[in-house]
Amino acid sequence: MQISLENPDYRYICRGLSANGVLVNNRDLLSSFILAPSQLIEDWSLDSMINLNSEHWQPVLNLKPSLFILGTGSIQIFPEPKHIAYFLQQGIGFEVMNNAAELAVAIKALPLSLTSPRPIDEAISSAGGVRFEALDDGLMLQAQTGVFC
Repeated sequence: MQISLENPDYRYICRGLSANGVLVNNRDLLSSFILAPSQLIEDWSLDSMINLNSEHWQPVLNLKPSLFILGTGSIQIFPEPKHIAYFLQQGIGFEVMNNAAELAVAIKALPLSLTSPRPIDEAISSAGGVRFEALDDGLMLQAQTGVFC
């Protein structure tokens, strides 16, 4: 039997990337945003690396992340070193990524620590199995996005 569980504690999940945007849950986001497991902040005021100030970073800092990954689109653009230093002084890692492939690799490589097993009543199983033809290459049901076997 194969059991798959998408963590129900996460309200927002990055499901895919493209040169133009990020697929969060089932929405393609094309402008600046902040994504955390339980919060999505759309229309983030950061649209350029010019004239940055602490107000631009405050929504990120309010989330108290351990790592911040800044996706800059098709061209890798770094903020001034003082901005990166500010994050590091707060104990927050700071990475800059320029394209979907690099960002996907970084997200997939994030270390996750298990603190305890999930309750058995959250396990998902299927009686009788699932036809192989009903799955895509990533073992997701073709008929229902987000359900994996």
